[in-house]
Amino acid sequence: MLERASLVEQFSTFIELANERFSRWVPDGRLMRSMSAAQNRLGEQSTPATDEQGMAQFWAIYWHRRWQAGNAEPHAALAYGHLAAFVQEACYWAAQKTTQFSSSRYTLADYFQLAIARLDTVLKSFSSERGSRLETYAYVAFKNIIRETLRQQKEIHICSDWGLLLRLSQTRLEASLRATGERDIAPAILAWRCFKAAYDPAVHYTRQLDQTDADIWSVVVREYNQQRRTLSPIPPSGEVPTLHKTLRHCAAATRTYLYPKVASLNAALPGQDEGELQDILASPEEDALLEAMVAHEELSQRRQQQANIDQVLRAALGQLPDEAQQIFTLYYQDNQTQQQIAEVLGIKQYTVSRRLSKAREAMLKEIAIWSRDTLHIPLTSDLLASINTVLEEWLARHYGALASEGSLS
Repeated sequence: MLERASLVEQFSTFIELANERFSRWVPDGRLMRSMSAAQNRLGEQSTPATDEQGMAQFWAIYWHRRWQAGNAEPHAALAYGHLAAFVQEACYWAAQKTTQFSSSRYTLADYFQLAIARLDTVLKSFSSERGSRLETYAYVAFKNIIRETLRQQKEIHICSDWGLLLRLSQTRLEASLRATGERDIAPAILAWRCFKAAYDPAVHYTRQLDQTDADIWSVVVREYNQQRRTLSPIPPSGEVPTLHKTLRHCAAATRTYLYPKVASLNAALPGQDEGELQDILASPEEDALLEAMVAHEELSQRRQQQANIDQVLRAALGQLPDEAQQIFTLYYQDNQTQQQIAEVLGIKQYTVSRRLSKAREAMLKEIAIWSRDTLHIPLTSDLLASINTVLEEWLARHYGALASEGSLS
């Protein structure tokens, strides 16, 4: 998902889903005019925050207070619309997190609608005086709403070990392994990355991998033994049984980390003659704060990565020939067809098609190299397909923003 660039976008656009994933940001003209007017009315001097996140938090609190005024505030409906737009990302990530670890019949779109329908409840329970950010609070609240609904309907089921490993992020797996007390987790992380790179969902079914699919495990072993020499210290060479055991351990550690076993609250404290477990349990407020901190950290990491990708793509776009940039402008910003572009430039339609493809390939190459060198992700066909989708989303958003600026001016 591409991050919204301006404050007006953050408080005036909504997610459109297609094929169970983010498609684009859809603007609401009435909210955009309202947000722009509010900024002009208050002026920059009225907002104490100087950084982007601080400004967003200022406006979130501003609109939340306008919404809380209820019937006494003539623009309460507009305030609610601005808040609904602002928490779109939090709702999307909460829904996606649930789809990663649930085998329910519900889809990402179902989870999203299930959560956003309870926005009133989230806004009523939010308090800016406690120091929490609305987007972080909403993420935790939406996730709890979805899980509680599934729990009530007995629809929350955890997938197989292999399906769990395929859905994990590296950050989550690292946290799970460190929670076990392990220090050298690099070999396990490498085995997991090789497994994800080798697995092809079009050919294999995760629940059948217990029978040791030779095609997958031969690739995993080969890739692991080639890449293990990049680690320090170099781990022993891997074989199918050892890597199979390592990945099983990763799955078990993750399950324990995400869904810890619950002991009796009246059980005695280990190694002590007095006291019970309930004496040392954190309060619900502390649990919520901890989860909010983790959610905020993950959100910050995503934002930083998005900012880095944006910088790489802007640089790649600037290196394209002038004609390629002109074709991009006509195609993405002016929404012209390839035939219309051909008539404007005085060339053939198939020439426009080839130059569009060539320009996209040049940008795709730059972001792929950056992903390999910076994130250390192997360049697989699945990764390149994913990057190509990100590139299309970025181009549509980049030139869409330019078109909006032109219409406003």
